[in-house]
Amino acid sequence: MNTIIERINEYCLSHGIRCSVKRNQVALLLERTQQGMDAEQVWLQMKQEQFRMSIGAVYLSLNWLVDAGFIQKTMMEDRKAVFTIV
Repeated sequence: MNTIIERINEYCLSHGIRCSVKRNQVALLLERTQQGMDAEQVWLQMKQEQFRMSIGAVYLSLNWLVDAGFIQKTMMEDRKAVFTIV
């Protein structure tokens, strides 16, 4: 079974897209936690792990991962989006 990073890198290579360390770190975090997280939770966890990333970069990474089919976005009743690994 391929890890999330291997799958993302294969996707990027086959689509001619640059691989991104930030995008990979967001995917790894979601895979490791095995629970849904909103963008702010992802950003705060990244900060706690000493990985410097702006909240905007978190949103860009999450949206890219959703569009590429690696994670899913679920809208909650409070209008927050929660992201989980597919």
